[in-house]
Amino acid sequence: MKSPPTLGLLNSLALILLAVIFVGCSESSSKVNSPVKTGRVVAMDAILRDKAGQTVMQASIKLPWPPPPPGQPFSGAWSLQQLSPAFPVKGWTPAHFNLGGSVQTDGSVYIDLSYPIMDNNDVLLGRPDHGEIVGEWKYLSFAGGNVMGTFILKPAAP
Repeated sequence: MKSPPTLGLLNSLALILLAVIFVGCSESSSKVNSPVKTGRVVAMDAILRDKAGQTVMQASIKLPWPPPPPGQPFSGAWSLQQLSPAFPVKGWTPAHFNLGGSVQTDGSVYIDLSYPIMDNNDVLLGRPDHGEIVGEWKYLSFAGGNVMGTFILKPAAP
């Protein structure tokens, strides 16, 4: 038995609607997760200290300033300048790297120095304070995380 013409038309319209919803949702979700550009890119000097207050890493970081609104990711770059033998995470060598980050709802800034790697990450979590960012740095893995010390990001010397 032949199906009525309106049923075939309804099926076609349903498929078109599903395609529009799928394409529209996938496009908007990719925009939400892509880094945003705010302000200008600034160079900052990073100093990481261990729990005893000894400098274990110095780096140059480039990131957008001011940071984007809460919930919006951003991207940047960094280069390792100096690494102490006491640095607890092995494997970093002087080179240039990407970073990823976001501003949390409480205004704190999260910076992942190992972006986009998902395990064995060094991350910075701090608060903007008079043009600097000050806080804790952590080592994160799938097994959990440890606070390793403190950090400060301050405007690079001209």
